[in-house]
Amino acid sequence: MSRTDADRLDDIAARGAAGMRDFLAHHNFATRPDIIQLPIDKRLPSLAAAVARLQDEAREH
Repeated sequence: MSRTDADRLDDIAARGAAGMRDFLAHHNFATRPDIIQLPIDKRLPSLAAAVARLQDEAREH
C-alpha cells in the first residue's frame, strides 16, 4: 500500500474501525447498541465513499 493510500485510509479512521471490531468480537455482551449506531450513522458514508474512490482508481490503473 502506498503512502497516499494509507493517508486516505487514515481519513476514515481505519484504526478506530479495527478497534471497534476487536471490542465487538471479544466483549459483545457489554456492548451498548447506541454506541454502535453512532459510527454507523456518522462514519459509514465516508467509508463507502473512500472505498468507491479506491476502486475507481484501481480500475484506472
